[in-house]
Amino acid sequence: MHKKNEEDRTQFEGDSMLDFVDAETTIMLNVGGQVFSTTAGVLTKDKFSILASLCSQSPPLERDADGCFFVERDWWVFRYILQFLRNDTLPRDAGLLEEMYTEASFYRLNSLRRAIEIRASSVTIKSTTRVEGTGMVGGGVRQSWPQAGRLGGELPGVGQFAR
Repeated sequence: MHKKNEEDRTQFEGDSMLDFVDAETTIMLNVGGQVFSTTAGVLTKDKFSILASLCSQSPPLERDADGCFFVERDWWVFRYILQFLRNDTLPRDAGLLEEMYTEASFYRLNSLRRAIEIRASSVTIKSTTRVEGTGMVGGGVRQSWPQAGRLGGELPGVGQFAR
């Protein structure tokens, strides 16, 4: 079913009449006070994201006096998002991946969310929980991303994202 959804999305993106500026056009973003310069081609990697919408012929935001789109978000995390959009790499730090996942939701970057979910799903976390009032202890396996992020360490196998 997921493969079919991916195929449908790819077909829809190809058929969509998205009116972006030329891929080589330089786009300036002021994210949380830090200025980033990139191209429309990078920002339109995920065509239905907020970042891609900034590359349309009629962007939803006005540029500031310096020609930048201002976005009130964490610039430290955004630099890793931009790195992912440029070359499909993810950092190794689990806490940073969790922050990137939150930001990917804000920016509607489904490709980044999927990449992080794939990486996190490769981690199996064994948990033991006590069921209140029964005295019973049950063991189980959790593959929940937020739980993985709270481990405070690195996720095994987190490195360069391979397609």
